[in-house]
Amino acid sequence: MLVMATGGLFDKSENSKDPYVYIDVNPETNLCYTFSGHVSLDPTICLIGSQNLPFGINSPMFNALQHKFPFFYPQQPSMGRFMYTLLNVQYIAGVLKSNSKKNPKGDVYFVDFIQEILAGVSKATGGYNEFRVVPDDDTRCVRIFDDKRIVAPLKETDNSPYTVIPVMGKDSLAYSFNYTSKISPNAATMIVISSQAEPTGANMPDDALAFSKLRQGLTNRLAAVRVDSTDNGTDDKVATPEERANAQKDKDSRFIELRDLIKGIYNGIGGVQTEGEVKENEIAKKEIERLNNSRSMGGI
Repeated sequence: MLVMATGGLFDKSENSKDPYVYIDVNPETNLCYTFSGHVSLDPTICLIGSQNLPFGINSPMFNALQHKFPFFYPQQPSMGRFMYTLLNVQYIAGVLKSNSKKNPKGDVYFVDFIQEILAGVSKATGGYNEFRVVPDDDTRCVRIFDDKRIVAPLKETDNSPYTVIPVMGKDSLAYSFNYTSKISPNAATMIVISSQAEPTGANMPDDALAFSKLRQGLTNRLAAVRVDSTDNGTDDKVATPEERANAQKDKDSRFIELRDLIKGIYNGIGGVQTEGEVKENEIAKKEIERLNNSRSMGGI
């Protein structure tokens, strides 16, 4: 809305103020993928009022965010209203400034500007979304699509919100259908490396790696027994009870650290620090060191 109001082109003929290029900001038409516990870990970029916070965290600020900007549909929790994403204005200004420096004239290209913002939002919310800007030449309308969005009916009578073109069958116009595929060198390398992996351990089920099925029945005579990286060298077959307890404690501490981070973010007291906050903390740290040094000198 800010981009359309400050940098948009308007048709002012016949006393109308319709934008020549309309940016669709309707939360009911800009849908994305979401899930229970989908949150932002970087408040310097964005915040979302998803279905709930993970780890059973309760936050008054998050509850208010849910009420004013409900990100998810109660009837379809897997569908999210992307336009109810709260963006940090300082983050937008920073992206605008960085894009203006890329052009000698200081011009900012709309698609590059919006796409960089979308990439930041996707990164802050866990990388589960693949947003892209989609222009419609017929209606001069710009929308934001999520390529990872779970397709769900917009109405109870509709099976899909998109037009379906039948490829095969009696409703299709195709006489025949075939396809060919080639394995690129990069894909071949990935298959070889993945097929040698051993998906064991509590965090790696048997089907965690798709290509690991290719190694069934094969044994490495040079390394018949391998330890999964997720076990941190404390496989149940060789680790002592004390080592297993320490490994579980380290694992729990990572979850506790993540829980405290999310709790602080949605209570307004945590999250990634801004450049100003980092500088202030450095100045305060130096001041504390100076006072400690002066006290030690006085004691001597």
